[in-house]
Amino acid sequence: MTRGFSVSFMTFLLTLDCICAMLAVRLAAVMRATLFDAGIGKPIRTDNASPTPWWFYIVFPIAWLIILNAVGAYSPRQTYRLLLEIGVLLKGTFIAIFIFFGMLYMASRTYSHLQAVLLVFFAGGLTISYRTAMRVYFRLTGGRTYDSRRVLVVGTGELAQQISRQVRAYAWTGVFLAGYAQDDGLPETTVVTDAPILGKVSQVVELLDENAIDEVILALEEPDYIHLRQLVQQLHECGVAIRFAPDLREMQYLFSTVEELEKMPLIGLREPRLSSSQRLVKRVVDVTLSSILLILALPLLLIVGLGVMLTSRGPVIFAQDRIGEGMRPFKMYKFRTMVKDAEGRQNEVTKIDQNGNVIHKDPDDPRVTRFGKFLRRMSIDELPQLVNVLKGDMSLVGPRPEMPWIVSLYEPWQKKRFEIPAGMTGWWQINGRAGTMMHLSTEDDLYYIQNYSIWLDFVILLRTIPAVISRRGAF
Repeated sequence: MTRGFSVSFMTFLLTLDCICAMLAVRLAAVMRATLFDAGIGKPIRTDNASPTPWWFYIVFPIAWLIILNAVGAYSPRQTYRLLLEIGVLLKGTFIAIFIFFGMLYMASRTYSHLQAVLLVFFAGGLTISYRTAMRVYFRLTGGRTYDSRRVLVVGTGELAQQISRQVRAYAWTGVFLAGYAQDDGLPETTVVTDAPILGKVSQVVELLDENAIDEVILALEEPDYIHLRQLVQQLHECGVAIRFAPDLREMQYLFSTVEELEKMPLIGLREPRLSSSQRLVKRVVDVTLSSILLILALPLLLIVGLGVMLTSRGPVIFAQDRIGEGMRPFKMYKFRTMVKDAEGRQNEVTKIDQNGNVIHKDPDDPRVTRFGKFLRRMSIDELPQLVNVLKGDMSLVGPRPEMPWIVSLYEPWQKKRFEIPAGMTGWWQINGRAGTMMHLSTEDDLYYIQNYSIWLDFVILLRTIPAVISRRGAF
């Protein structure tokens, strides 16, 4: 599904990219003339700025397409998210500047350097603009186009729905989730919300013709492999693309590599611990930023401390036992936002939902003071954790440190989140924050661990700001 675009969609992209490049040539010439008329950038000798050569309208679009292909702009794997695609296109834009200036130096020194800069930036800007608009269109239409590849997901469990979320993430490439085929052993009351259940697994061959399916993804929970082999043989005769999603969720915290031994695929697994260099860079960033933030926030810390002292009885700073990296306990600092005996009244808010999940937070927690509620909404109560970061108990970014009683309920695979330093903010907080039920945040920790980089840390820190301002999920 992610190997490449369809031929028609690739042709569509190439055509629009080529048009953008040709428009950029013309717009750069018009803009240069406008600026020169205004007295901006006028050359010392007027004969130095020659008109745009006709061959620029041919050479530049070809060079632009080659550069975009080289940086991965036509690879769904590198551009399936908008920010990733914009990053790829910006990379192509800056590479084009260096290449284009080199070409001008060797072939056409009379061509305006200002116009050359405008040309490349117009090309990049137009390409980013139309691709962003295209993504918005596909999001609004659910990926429906005249050339959509219709996908049938066989299965309705958690694995199947996880696959469907990824299919929808690729909607802008023209892939469309047509629906699900339900396991014959499940009751008719099974509900999925993002696409219809088209029929049973035993009817999958008939479903292909009835729904014009182009691709089938097998995502059955604990499948019967004899039955699965028969199903694959049936699908092969139908001429559709077939993909199989093995249920390896308990091993997702392991990094994987795929090797081949005498044409036999082998999956290699290793623990996702940070390398020494990653750990060093992360620590340097933590110490530097936390020191700066503590100094800048000192007046606010004093004001908040005074507010806590005047509005309720008890200490200003609340130190709570949390579990950090390596499952080591430490004292995590926060401004006190609850009444003095809050921990003894935990049973007032702890609940068990219908699925057996523990819910230990309540937006209407009676133990929270009025001033404390304000601090929580703005996440100001967590500022003392900068001291934890300086001490090395925590990092600025990482999985949220949990309370010991919650960790005692973890399954073995969930404890993999303790392989890296706990953080003040993380992927979970910017995507759901306290509104996410306990244990479900582990999936976000998994994403962070598998995709760790110092760049991801900076992205999370930047996205934390609007998450805090909007008060999304905080209570």
